[in-house]
Amino acid sequence: METKITTLPQLSFAEAVKLNFARITDFRGRSRRSELWWNYLMYVILTFCLSLLLGNGNLILLAIISLILQLAIVPVTIRRMHDRGHSGIWVVAAVLLGVASNAYGFMSGLTTPGALTPEEIMEVVSTPTFIGLTIASGIVQLIIFIFAVMDGTKGENKYGASTKYIVETLAEAAE
Repeated sequence: METKITTLPQLSFAEAVKLNFARITDFRGRSRRSELWWNYLMYVILTFCLSLLLGNGNLILLAIISLILQLAIVPVTIRRMHDRGHSGIWVVAAVLLGVASNAYGFMSGLTTPGALTPEEIMEVVSTPTFIGLTIASGIVQLIIFIFAVMDGTKGENKYGASTKYIVETLAEAAE
């Protein structure tokens, strides 16, 4: 038996964003690299534009909006992990570490402009809690990044059929 693998074309920016919003509550199945990265680009652009519009005086509002935008990336990132055959628990861990880190920073006064002196800021960021959260978050984010840039598994895996490859088994020609 011979196997024929056909690669589907890459998603465009508009296709990827539209697909992500259509599957915003779908944590099952698989997503291609282009679907994740186009949506991540949209997140970065929107966050940048909002930071310019809101300025430094609205850091809490910017953090809330940024969190909502980040949550829109979670399902596609989980599906991207599935495309490689990995569990979405990595993404859940990253979200929980991010929430814990932001909560710690908020309770410590790091998010309030002018609330802390430079010495107090250094004291907060030098605590074992802050350092531990930062290191753990960095490791998990690096793992997710590595998995996300790698090509998905060809053919079907435990999360479903490939969204990039069509794998066909061909009968050998009779001689």
